[in-house]
Amino acid sequence: AGPKRIEELVRKTVLAEVAEVRDVTHVAVHVFNSGVATEVTIEVNPKRLVSEAGEIAAAARTAIEQIHGIRSADIHLELEDE
Repeated sequence: AGPKRIEELVRKTVLAEVAEVRDVTHVAVHVFNSGVATEVTIEVNPKRLVSEAGEIAAAARTAIEQIHGIRSADIHLELEDE
């Protein structure tokens, strides 16, 4: 699959599998011979504790890395006020 399709799949997967994620605000896809690496920025509720936000990011990383061909996911958190 091309980078645009991978980006769409990453967005759809994170939003479907990690309920605490409000939005996926950025996805960068890097294609290498050894697989695909992604950089993903997710938006979570700013009232979450830092430890909870870290757990949400870990859940997003796990969900993304289960997608066939993706070897790594670097997750960035965005804490937006309502």
